[in-house]
Amino acid sequence: MYAFHIATQNGDIKIMEKLSTVCPDVFELLTSNGQTALHVAVRSRKKDVIEFLLKTLPSDLSLLINKQDKDGNTALHLACNLEDHEIICMLLHDERVNGFALNKDGLTASDIIQSCKNLEESQKVSNFYELSRNRYTNKARKKHSKIVLIARKELTY
Repeated sequence: MYAFHIATQNGDIKIMEKLSTVCPDVFELLTSNGQTALHVAVRSRKKDVIEFLLKTLPSDLSLLINKQDKDGNTALHLACNLEDHEIICMLLHDERVNGFALNKDGLTASDIIQSCKNLEESQKVSNFYELSRNRYTNKARKKHSKIVLIARKELTY
């Protein structure tokens, strides 16, 4: 694990800020299991660090939010496995999070939520709602992007 991951695991946002200022590429570092700092923050249940990472991750690195580790799990998969409703909601409120990625077991976050034993039914329903809202937002954004690209092409002719 790198210093950035250790700071993440310990919830030391000040060190994370300093490291990311000195070396902006620090967000791209992976653990030996192929996990990002977001995976580490979720696994450590550091909600303030998760919030920090979602806010400060450079836009050109936003693909890291859905990065899959060696088991094919995204940070959202880990949150669902932990059955941590608050972290699941934090992640799903970020429109960049893909709630429908498949891990190596062929499971989506929704599949994992269904098998949760410690989540209340109302929490499961809330998570399913957020997943569907997130999916709709992603589809609408992609459609809008295609329309903009088509419009730009037509303007250049």
